[in-house]
Amino acid sequence: MEILAEQMRRAGLPTRLEVEGDPAPVPVGAQLTVYRLVQEALTNTLEHTPRGTGARITVQCGTDAVTVVVTDDGPPSGKGDTVAGLGLRSMRERAAAHGGTLRAGPLPGGGWEVAARLHLGHEADPAMERASAMKRTPATGRASAPKRTSTSARKRT
Repeated sequence: MEILAEQMRRAGLPTRLEVEGDPAPVPVGAQLTVYRLVQEALTNTLEHTPRGTGARITVQCGTDAVTVVVTDDGPPSGKGDTVAGLGLRSMRERAAAHGGTLRAGPLPGGGWEVAARLHLGHEADPAMERASAMKRTPATGRASAPKRTSTSARKRT
């Protein structure tokens, strides 16, 4: 996760990472899902907020669940939690595959929050994971940090 945060910093998004608890007992599938959720949330921040916006990642690892919250301090969007493109839909599917939930929306006074909770005792549904991955996998198969855009519109995908 620190590598992802560093990639975002290099792409122009000041990013703080906090991990609480021991991530070692978290199953690999859940770890990958957390990584992808954070990656998508940060990518949305890079693409839909102005330069100077900062992000914070908080991961809490417990014995029965892992919770991840990604927030940014961008300007208010004027849109509610109903804004949902392919990215947010895919994120919800990934969380659901682990018996979890995901919510995303604007914060009071500005900024955006994506919060997910994955249940560790829940066997991930491989069909949902594959379907979600196929929708979002780039043709090259490589992941890279996107470049910051100058747009200030906050439409989340």
